[in-house]
Amino acid sequence: MKRVYERFSKKNATHLVLYVDGTTHATIEASLVLIAKANGLEESSEAALAWMSNLDTEFFMYIDNADDPTINMRRFFSNSDYVRVIITTRLSEKAHHYSQGDGSVLKLQPLSEEESIKLLAKTARLSKEAVVRDGSLIATLVKELYYLPLAVAQAGACISKSGWTVHRYLEKFHSLRALLLDGRNDKVEATAIDDYPLHFYTTWKLSYDILPERAQALLRLCSHLHHAGITEQLFHDAYRSISNEIFASPSILFSSHEQSAYVNARDFLHQFVGDEGWSTEDFTWCMREACSTSILSFEGTEHYSIHPLVHSCLGGVEKESTMTGFVLAASIISTDQVTWVRLVNHMQHLLTCWTRGERARVHPEILASLGKALGSVGLYNDALELLQLVLIRNQLDLGADHSGTLRAMGNLAYTLHRLGQYNEAELMEREVLEKRQSRYDEAELMEREVLDKRQRFLGPDHPDPLLAMRNLARTLRPLEERKQAELVEHQLLEQGSQSLNNKLSFLSSQ
Repeated sequence: MKRVYERFSKKNATHLVLYVDGTTHATIEASLVLIAKANGLEESSEAALAWMSNLDTEFFMYIDNADDPTINMRRFFSNSDYVRVIITTRLSEKAHHYSQGDGSVLKLQPLSEEESIKLLAKTARLSKEAVVRDGSLIATLVKELYYLPLAVAQAGACISKSGWTVHRYLEKFHSLRALLLDGRNDKVEATAIDDYPLHFYTTWKLSYDILPERAQALLRLCSHLHHAGITEQLFHDAYRSISNEIFASPSILFSSHEQSAYVNARDFLHQFVGDEGWSTEDFTWCMREACSTSILSFEGTEHYSIHPLVHSCLGGVEKESTMTGFVLAASIISTDQVTWVRLVNHMQHLLTCWTRGERARVHPEILASLGKALGSVGLYNDALELLQLVLIRNQLDLGADHSGTLRAMGNLAYTLHRLGQYNEAELMEREVLEKRQSRYDEAELMEREVLDKRQRFLGPDHPDPLLAMRNLARTLRPLEERKQAELVEHQLLEQGSQSLNNKLSFLSSQ
């Protein structure tokens, strides 16, 4: 960014730089909302763009990682006469599509041979003697990496981590590249991104293979999260709820595949638990292992990130996203709307891992958590699709009158209401209310019968009738029969205070 900034900026001038993550529609929206929030505006992308359009001094709008060919970035350009839009992309046709005038496209060239050798020596931590001794081998290696800085840095980090010599690394590199070319290793797939051919995938795979299994498992999980904004807190929050009854004893049983993914997610998180609970030290150590080969990078004080290209490589290694789904759903359950805003990019990225048909097969507890969180942060259209799938699955597996189905129907009705579909929302809410009313009516009849029989056979002051009376009061309250409920509770209090003071305390603790 510094080189690009210097290219366009006036010398010795200070400019406002507004950063936008152009990876997906969701990351663009989230970036603009953050800009609006930071400037005291209504928290929307429209407010941010309107504010930028009214600026009367030169500023930069920096759109990074614009590698999705389906997104029209012009929709997000400011209309200000003072804006300078900078877009970074690995898609050459996109660069020319957005450019205006000669010299507006800067193609960052590979390093020179000398620069590449210096970078490899630095990242591999080679001594001056080693650089002199292995000079021809180093020159051969950086040439085979086409002098691309990311590939050279990846190779250097791998040499440093593994303790291999440059000669040994070259042997490994040639061997793995032959496997990939022969098609015998189908775990790593190339992408359509320009100028990153097979040699980069070879360096990346060598770096991945030397990591401990725990670090590899962490990276596989991260492959279905967004490439930026990965935090320890996300995993800590997931640990707090991963053994929750929602997952441990779900209303709709897991398939064998889902059960395996859930157990793997739970066991992975429990690796970082000691005698005193969650261990930040253990988790940080695992993150450092992943960082040691430059696959993961530490940003600031809390966040980790993965280079988008490396992230796409990880997606080729781990195509199954259910384990990540459980981790993210558990993290959502442990937190609230404030945290969900920070998880939006991860939720959106996970959704892109599933086709429409695949989403319908995702367990409803995962979909319900994602749908609830997305709806709470205002992404109602995304939430709508997920909550519709949850309701359909619950109706099929649990029945129309099950409490889980009614809860799903209520959540969907709320989302429809927020989208302005008031008639449909009202019909659904009435259906939920009627079915719940019917369930309460049935419960009331049963509890009155139990109370009557216990009073006749055991007497009004026996603990069992008192307990039945308390249950009846609890059933009446949701029916809004508050006066009747208060009468029952008052009777319970009087009888308890007269003859069962000590037993009433025991009952209240149950």
